[in-house]
Amino acid sequence: MMHHPALGGLRELLKEAGYSCELQDRGSKVFVEPKWVLPTLTYLRDTGVVLDGKRIFYEDLRARHIICSSTYLPEVLTTLNSFPKNLGVKVRTAAVIMIISGVCIDK
Repeated sequence: MMHHPALGGLRELLKEAGYSCELQDRGSKVFVEPKWVLPTLTYLRDTGVVLDGKRIFYEDLRARHIICSSTYLPEVLTTLNSFPKNLGVKVRTAAVIMIISGVCIDK
């Protein structure tokens, strides 16, 4: 994920804005536009999202979690599909949040 060419442009944008595609304290991957990084992470800290019927907060995130905006979803899915099938890399569950003028809403 961190080095796939399909996500290279976003990695550079995030780096220029002072962000990384990987949450250092969690190992989770973040593929969202730089202006949405803080609102998204704040939402995950304060409200969380429901995955498999359980509310997951920022502190519950692990390296297997990917946070992605709709803009970069095609590139993220292309990257995930490029891994060898025997690795078992796939989307298991997903949650959608909407960010409107910096305010996040569960969808």
